[in-house]
Amino acid sequence: MNTKQGQVEITFNWIYIFVAGAVILLFFFGLVLKQKSVSEQQLQLDLTKIFESIITAARNSEKTKTTIDTHLDAYTLFFSCEDQVAHYGVKGTAAPAEDVFPVFAPAEIQSAQLSFWSLPYKLPFKVIDFLFVTAPNVKYIFIGSNDFVQEFIDETKFDPQTKFRINRQQLGDRSLLSQLDPGKNEQIRIVDVSATVLNDGAPIPSSLQQLADEQVTGVAFPAQNTVDYYQKNGVVWKKINSAPINIISLGGERDAARYAAVFAGSDQAYRCGMQQAFRRLSYLNEVYAGTEITRGESGGKLNEMKVYYDTSEHSLTDSCSQQLTLLQSALQSHQNAGKACLIQDAACVDLLSSAQRVREINQELIDQGCLALY
Repeated sequence: MNTKQGQVEITFNWIYIFVAGAVILLFFFGLVLKQKSVSEQQLQLDLTKIFESIITAARNSEKTKTTIDTHLDAYTLFFSCEDQVAHYGVKGTAAPAEDVFPVFAPAEIQSAQLSFWSLPYKLPFKVIDFLFVTAPNVKYIFIGSNDFVQEFIDETKFDPQTKFRINRQQLGDRSLLSQLDPGKNEQIRIVDVSATVLNDGAPIPSSLQQLADEQVTGVAFPAQNTVDYYQKNGVVWKKINSAPINIISLGGERDAARYAAVFAGSDQAYRCGMQQAFRRLSYLNEVYAGTEITRGESGGKLNEMKVYYDTSEHSLTDSCSQQLTLLQSALQSHQNAGKACLIQDAACVDLLSSAQRVREINQELIDQGCLALY
């Protein structure tokens, strides 16, 4: 009897030791996993801060073109924009970087290298610098040919000094799409400047059908100042935006708004980035014309121009005086259009005529030897 009791006690002791040991092991295992998770989160936060510094440096250098080795290919970088605030960082990070300046990039990038390109956006004076971010494993396929395509190809060719390069290709004939080899590229973006290939429900080129839907996107320019966004949906194209997206630009060389449309990850990202620019425009209008310009009262630089003529030996000629009066009215219209644009996208087209008017009057001031606004 005592022997059996002893055996039971010994068995119980071993069970207790086993259970206690398992609990201790699970505790330390959980502690290690938690520490690893905390370390990983801290690493991602640190990487986000470094990435934010890179973005800031690239944006602050006007007309910058560079490709840098980030060695971040083990992580997926993401870009988004909502409520006029850009978000970017390492995917999965709880605290991404936020930016009030527009960044146009694919929704996600996983690459050891990143390419940065900034261009000034003018309407008509410089409003803000647009920053475009992409990677060598993101390929842009242009269908069709026009001045913009040729300029894009020329502007993005390899620079041995800065290592800047954009992975792009021009196909003059849409039939060549079927022979397109995606290679090792992570993403393919079709840029259809004549809107002949990208249509809702149109077939995806056979050479791209094996790629995942998120790897293939498209941008079409159905008219001079409109853009549409497309996404691969199985074996057909799906148009993302329901309403036309207007390109608010005065055109010319290196049209930042048009380039932004090519690099933006989606219609929503493009709209959001442009709204950031329009908000900045509203602030600049107040710098140029005063905070009360919408009430017809001049201030800012415009008022300084008037005071200059009143307090200096330079007389205000009738011609200059007339142009300054016209300029005040033009800036008032420009600010009103900008305010309306921030409320409703459809109203943004009015900025084109108001910006053109400001540019014409400013040029007239220059031609007549008067003080110019910019």
